[in-house]
Amino acid sequence: MNKAKAAVLGIGTLLLAALMFVRPLRLVDNVLYDMNFALSRGSAACDSVVIVGVDAQSISAMGAWPWPRAAIARLVDKLQSCSPRVVALDIIFPPKQEDLQGNDSLARAFAKVNNLLLPFRASFQPGDTGAVVPPEVFRQRFLMVTSKEKLGGLRLFSANRMDASDGAFAASAGRSGAINVTTNKVDQKLREIVHVIKAGDEYYPSFGLCAAAAYMGVKPDRFVFDGKPQVIVGDRHVPLSAYAGSALLHFRGRPGTIKTISAVQVLNGAVDPALLRDKLVFVGITDALAGADFFTTPAGPQFPGVELWATSAMDVLQGSWVRTAGAAGALVNILLALLIFPGLALVVPSKRKALMLAAGFAVVALSAGAGVFAFGKFHYFWNPAFQVYAWMFSVLYLAAAKGVPSIVETAALSFDVPPAADKDSLSPPQAQDFIRELPRSATAKHVSEQLTEAPAQAPDKIDETFTGSTVAERPAAAKGAAAPFAAKFQDLSGGKIVKFLGSGGMADVYLVWQPRLEVFRAVKVIKPGQSENLLARFETEIRILSKLQHPNIVQFYNVGEWYGLPFIEMEYVPGAAMDDVQKKCRVLTPQETAAVGALVCRALEYAHKKTAVIYGTSYKGVIHRDLKPANIMLSKSGRVKLTDFGIARPQDVSLHTMESGLVVGTLPYLAPEQMTGKEMTGRVDIYALGATLYEFLAGQRAFPQRELPALLSAKSTGQYKLLAADAVPKPLIAVIARAMAQKAEDRYESAAAMEQDLCRALRDMGAVSGYGILEGLVNRYFG
Repeated sequence: MNKAKAAVLGIGTLLLAALMFVRPLRLVDNVLYDMNFALSRGSAACDSVVIVGVDAQSISAMGAWPWPRAAIARLVDKLQSCSPRVVALDIIFPPKQEDLQGNDSLARAFAKVNNLLLPFRASFQPGDTGAVVPPEVFRQRFLMVTSKEKLGGLRLFSANRMDASDGAFAASAGRSGAINVTTNKVDQKLREIVHVIKAGDEYYPSFGLCAAAAYMGVKPDRFVFDGKPQVIVGDRHVPLSAYAGSALLHFRGRPGTIKTISAVQVLNGAVDPALLRDKLVFVGITDALAGADFFTTPAGPQFPGVELWATSAMDVLQGSWVRTAGAAGALVNILLALLIFPGLALVVPSKRKALMLAAGFAVVALSAGAGVFAFGKFHYFWNPAFQVYAWMFSVLYLAAAKGVPSIVETAALSFDVPPAADKDSLSPPQAQDFIRELPRSATAKHVSEQLTEAPAQAPDKIDETFTGSTVAERPAAAKGAAAPFAAKFQDLSGGKIVKFLGSGGMADVYLVWQPRLEVFRAVKVIKPGQSENLLARFETEIRILSKLQHPNIVQFYNVGEWYGLPFIEMEYVPGAAMDDVQKKCRVLTPQETAAVGALVCRALEYAHKKTAVIYGTSYKGVIHRDLKPANIMLSKSGRVKLTDFGIARPQDVSLHTMESGLVVGTLPYLAPEQMTGKEMTGRVDIYALGATLYEFLAGQRAFPQRELPALLSAKSTGQYKLLAADAVPKPLIAVIARAMAQKAEDRYESAAAMEQDLCRALRDMGAVSGYGILEGLVNRYFG
């Protein structure tokens, strides 16, 4: 092993160690954790726990939530008549003086319950000094706290204010617990439940812990907060995290897994008392439309809060909370990762890279499989993230060790637009911004004729009639519509036309404001008079192209008809096409050319590998076929997007680029096999991109011939003027030459390979920021 490879291996090992010990990629851990719930079959719910849910059926019968307190009192009375062991109401009842009769009836109902639990909510109010804790909450604190010397090392949630139910109700509650929860900041999922909250110098238990303790009949001296950290509930020792006083929940299945009874059935006496007798009964909202107490969890979205607390209580009753690796497990995890990298890199010869990767992948697969088994069988979470990181480092090491090793070459240049530089978000239009004059376009003429009784007029008459006149001045539609002409004409694709953007060979394009979404869209309307064959092909292609979703491809959103004319609704890119950029800037710098080319390569690589099933047929790969500067967009923020993937173009697309025997567009960018009718592959797009990049650098087309015979002759021999070596770096010249090779097999095998060489050329030119290059181009054109 040479010194360079040893350096790469050493640096990689240090980075892997940093990942394992600092663990900045918590998102990966969460994804792997969530996978266990998707892959495991779950387990049976505890039959001692039942939920009485305020569901859609109950709200339909009783009215919107919250119900009158007298109605809740009747529900509590009905529950108590079934002799449950514990009734845990996941409802906070703040003081309510105006309904004294309802208050009294609810207080009487609570007084009859043998073992009642009510919740409280903890919060932190900036500026408050000390902790404001009502007496009914203060008496619910942990009376037993052990291992106090270790409490300083815990990072518990701190509160200085407690919101509890009306004191008249809380007096009847034997226990009360906090109902605070915390979700992940990245994906907003709830995976664990907070069991201990600190307020002042005291510690308070969760609602779930109190419910389990009440059901088990645990006395206060056996309900202990231990600084290890853990909570002792009778003979159960519930381990807690040191960073939040929480425990991972064991979701047994999707929402509704725990036996749930509709509250209206209890109210109507339609429930067998045996279903509730001697049970731990939770009462709460289970209809997502009735309140905000719902969460996204690894087991599914819209998980009711009451079911979360029921789940946490079952975890204590069954001892089934999710456990994580202790010190010994963490050591084994690290050793397995180091076995994959750098272990395999040291043992397996670099020439046997396939063996090295296969062996590493086998270790990762076995580790992940064992983790899924342990999770389903023992509720034990084995995190294979370290082994995944190690295998990825093996891949990076082999890439760096190829040829002259360089870690820099494995890192992609960033073209991301910084938030401060984003100028693509436009302000909503004002009333005066919407289109006022009828555009001189075939589609506008067609719609105008549909909206009036006047017969179709010749194009010159249309121009004379509407030149300088506003849309609002047109007569009202005569075909039974009451709205004025302007309102009907402006209505397109569910929005309003702001302005006419331009016209192409087959379509006109309008800028439309979508008020409901508050976004601009570009709507391309197919011109009237197109053949049935073209329209049928249009329908097929939009189904394929609507599947393309990539940051460097203009997104398709919707299709429809505008007074009989098919249209497609697309992403609006506030900026300019690259042919317009080129007209103003004349030539692009080598760095600008390579940066734009690299981003177009990303779009092509995605499209060429995309598979879509249309009409029962699987289409493998989408070829652009018409790549040229006019179909590359540069936004005002420096984003590069590829557009016009051949929508609504006839199969012999090159023919419409001729005018009186002279070449006016598209043809100079076509690969030789396109012009001879041979089978096309994604390499025709690579050829067109090479010709486009040549034009950016040279300021003229690689094949500038205006007469068709001369152009075809030059194309057939692949003869074009070479780029000046004193103005363009040789690596970039080589990229373009390979992309424009006359034989398809001599070109790049993929757009990804071309992007790699473009990025390598950028680094050779000293580029450190892809976005910085594009920012300079934006300033040159828009500045």
